Amino acid sequence: MLLLKGEPVNFNITEILEHCIATTYNIAEVANKMVLKKQVTHQEIWILLESLIPHTYNIDMEISEIATSFSEVINASFGISLGDKYCLALGKLLNKPIYTADRAWKQFEKLINIKINLVR
Repeated sequence: MLLLKGEPVNFNITEILEHCIATTYNIAEVANKMVLKKQVTHQEIWILLESLIPHTYNIDMEISEIATSFSEVINASFGISLGDKYCLALGKLLNKPIYTADRAWKQFEKLINIKINLVR
């Protein structure tokens, strides 16, 4: 199966997307990057994201505390953003696995005790 930019994936993406949840921060980050790269208009990306992501999690103090706590074990040398930490924090908070194409994230499993699945 192929997803964004024709990348191969090794999971049933349709099934994953039916049950996925993302923070509102991460959704806004994706929309912002797509609009800045002029790949889509603001309206187009929001229509697409709302159709792909059935569940959202609003940023609050609890998830913000978890995300920033990761800075104690995942420092700048890992090269991940606060948005990445929010994604990881949501998985930790809800006790759900994370799906990513970024192979470097696999090393976070033991550091923060969360399941990371690589989609390719």
